[in-house]
Amino acid sequence: MNTSPLDSLLLQRGLSLADLAKAAHLSPKALYNLRQGHVRKARISTVSRLAEALHVSPVTLFEVLLQEAQLAGTRSKAAPPPVEGDS
Repeated sequence: MNTSPLDSLLLQRGLSLADLAKAAHLSPKALYNLRQGHVRKARISTVSRLAEALHVSPVTLFEVLLQEAQLAGTRSKAAPPPVEGDS
């Protein structure tokens, strides 16, 4: 079984997707959509909360999310999510 970049990070941190969603104050559906590349623009605050919950930098997390979206894109042709500022 191949492990995705986010799955690897979660495994290293001993977290489930549900744990991550709860720690980052996101719904499981929102996290799923972000992971699958269904989000057109991820907010910086969302990426920051996820990074904090995973104890990584936002840049590292963004790279992981890009890899996730690219993997999902090979299955569904979804584009990786850009990041927009909070306003």
